[in-house]
Amino acid sequence: QEVLHTMMFVEKTAFTHDGYCYNVRIMPYRTSDDKINGLVITFVDVSKPKQLENALRETQALLRELIQSAKFVMVVLSEGKVIEFNPEAEMLFGRKREEVLYKNYVDLFIAIDSRRSVEESLQKLLAGKLPNSFQNLVRAVDGKKLLIEWTAHKLFDEKGVLTGIITIGENITTL
Repeated sequence: QEVLHTMMFVEKTAFTHDGYCYNVRIMPYRTSDDKINGLVITFVDVSKPKQLENALRETQALLRELIQSAKFVMVVLSEGKVIEFNPEAEMLFGRKREEVLYKNYVDLFIAIDSRRSVEESLQKLLAGKLPNSFQNLVRAVDGKKLLIEWTAHKLFDEKGVLTGIITIGENITTL
């Protein structure tokens, strides 16, 4: 009735009792002489994409829970920007996750005179020219200098393309 009244198509998602999911599109049916003569209803089975979408959401929630509950400092970087920052990192650096997300790690935590060498080290690490552990001096929001030994693990997408690194801070020394 809505489609016939407004002449605008409607698209909705419909679920069946047996677990299938369909995109349903209802459009006015126009004859060759441009008169409305009913409706055209199409059903497109989107069950598999919906299942994959739900599985991805569940996996993301599980990974976020694992990162948030880890009892060690974890910082995840992509293209030099912080994309994950767990509560242990919040306590160590004195910054909230929301303050650092999508900001450049080096700009946030590395002293100006050390930035170039840290950036070079990160590039070498990503290129496989350094072992997966390294140390660097960072600064917390309260001005404390911390020497952190990091263990880094490369992140790859489904095509094997390097997308970032997960860094786990260990052996933290306050200077």
